[in-house]
Amino acid sequence: GWKGMILLPFANRIAYGRYTFFNNTYQLPVNENTTDPPRVNALHGFLAGKKMELREVVYGDNNITLTLAYSFKAGSEEGYPFDLDVSIKYTLTVDSVFRVGVTLVNRMPGQPL
Repeated sequence: GWKGMILLPFANRIAYGRYTFFNNTYQLPVNENTTDPPRVNALHGFLAGKKMELREVVYGDNNITLTLAYSFKAGSEEGYPFDLDVSIKYTLTVDSVFRVGVTLVNRMPGQPL
């Protein structure tokens, strides 16, 4: 399932999909609900499966770099009231080295994420 995926804005599990941030409690959608073992969680964020914008393709002498982007807008995802820009840069070199870089930008000044 999740191997190799960029898991944002949270990875792993949030029990019952509830979290408190700066004295505000939020409810995320529960997308893991199993009985064996018993689990009721919000699992692995919202980015997986989203259509991302192709921002840039750069052909270098010894590599190619592809940059994709996505923006979370406050309230667009249930239980996630923050603005967050995501940029993912993939680079493949002629020596078969594969690099992945992730940049996140908080678009809500004064609001830590």
